[in-house]
Amino acid sequence: MSAMPVEETFNKAKEFFKATAGKVKKTAEQAAQTVKESLAMEPPMLSICMMGPRAVGKTTVITSIFAKSQETVGDSKIYMRTGNANANELPNYKANLMSAIESGDAAQLPATEVESDFLFELGVLGNPATVKLSIQDYPGEYLTSEDAQKKKKVSDFVQQSHIIFVAIDTPYLMEEGGRFNAEKNMPDIVKGFLENHSNECANKLVMFVPLKCERYYYDGRMNEVDQRVMETYGDMVEFFKKHNMASVIAPILTLGGIEFDKMVDNDKGMGTVSKLATYRMYAKNPKYMPLYCSQPFYYLLTYVSKYYEWQKNQTSGVLNRLRDTLNSYLTSDSVFLSEIKKMHTRLITDKFGYKVITNNSIIHI
Repeated sequence: MSAMPVEETFNKAKEFFKATAGKVKKTAEQAAQTVKESLAMEPPMLSICMMGPRAVGKTTVITSIFAKSQETVGDSKIYMRTGNANANELPNYKANLMSAIESGDAAQLPATEVESDFLFELGVLGNPATVKLSIQDYPGEYLTSEDAQKKKKVSDFVQQSHIIFVAIDTPYLMEEGGRFNAEKNMPDIVKGFLENHSNECANKLVMFVPLKCERYYYDGRMNEVDQRVMETYGDMVEFFKKHNMASVIAPILTLGGIEFDKMVDNDKGMGTVSKLATYRMYAKNPKYMPLYCSQPFYYLLTYVSKYYEWQKNQTSGVLNRLRDTLNSYLTSDSVFLSEIKKMHTRLITDKFGYKVITNNSIIHI
């Protein structure tokens, strides 16, 4: 038998494998490019989980954060743009707030009664977004819901969040020695949730944020607000230390032109509280003048930059760190990282009612 057919077969096989290898290589390169493009189109997510009673003013705070950061964040090169329908409605919400205040009618203040999620895009001016920011508002009753889907939804979002924002309705915290605090702000429920989700809460920053504190601010009583927050939540200090959690008190003047007036009986069956807080105009010509609403945002970006540095020093190994999508993006976008590192200079820590409760291994305020 001639050897020629064997040689021909061998050569054909060689050409086949060579061609196939080229196609495999090309396919692999295309797949890598597809993954790269997919990552470029889907920036990683920063998250703030907001907990607190309904109608406490959380949407008002988000409105003010966006209004202050729409052009650029502070004096940085970072922009903040809306990323979903709820966020797109914030300018309209702000217009309604301004109208209610300037008309002198506190009853016209808009209120939201459902959970809300707000999505924003953050990046350096002139460049595509580096990260996305998700702010999710969960009413207090979600924390004790028997609905398994709701419970998992809150737990999952706490797990992915960088900051846990505990909104506090300040008049209910303060008036009549805090007599109405439990029924409105539900501190035991909030504390119980955090303690029962220690794994999800570890390495986080918890911000206790008294809202609607204009009257106490103008009366020079913010030290009393601090004290009442510590009396209510101070027993969490050891828990925070055990689970490497930083915590601060960060009051906000939600509206500026309106302040608490008095508590009245809830004879209209609004919600489950026995008393309703009523409000009055602070001045003859009130204006929409929120103060300190950007502080949660500054804390978030500061914490993210500190977390980046902290994680680089962990012993989990280079490969594990590289799997962290957020860190990969921050590494590749040095300008964005440099800008958010500046945010610590804008933090309020020891005045206007601000107080650091605990530091952790990630951040020392």
